Amino acid sequence: MIISAANGRRFGLTRLKLAFTIVLSVLLAAPAFAQLRVDSSIHSIGIEYDTPNDANNNASATVRYRPAGQSDWVTALPLVRIEYQGDDMLAGSILYLEPGTSYEIELDIVDPDGPNDVVTVSQMTKTPPVPPQGGRVLHVAPAGEPAAPSSFGRPSLRRSRRRDQ
Repeated sequence: MIISAANGRRFGLTRLKLAFTIVLSVLLAAPAFAQLRVDSSIHSIGIEYDTPNDANNNASATVRYRPAGQSDWVTALPLVRIEYQGDDMLAGSILYLEPGTSYEIELDIVDPDGPNDVVTVSQMTKTPPVPPQGGRVLHVAPAGEPAAPSSFGRPSLRRSRRRDQ
């Protein structure tokens, strides 16, 4: 059997079987861990690492981090196992980080049954929101309380109605 490719090249069945075998062996040799998710807030970074092929739940992960460009690693809390509604993962957080800073994170995944994995990712913490500049400031007081002064230094004009009138 001869198969023609879109570019006009022709492949015999033996070559196709060989290519399929190579692709299949590469896929089967891939680590058992499927997906890494990293997200951040202003002072922390959250990590989720799927472990779908760890049937006996004995995988563990240690975490180290450092600000980008620094040489010294800091050890964080290890990831913990989460099994919930079909999800099977190791998850955790790195806490008390500086806002708006890029961090390198290293996960050392160990499964006594294999395979082991070391993954390094970069993630930046978010910057705090900044109030808009040059806007008008309005002071609001609940009904029945004295009105706050306006942003121009004069008392604000507010009518109050009593219910018995």
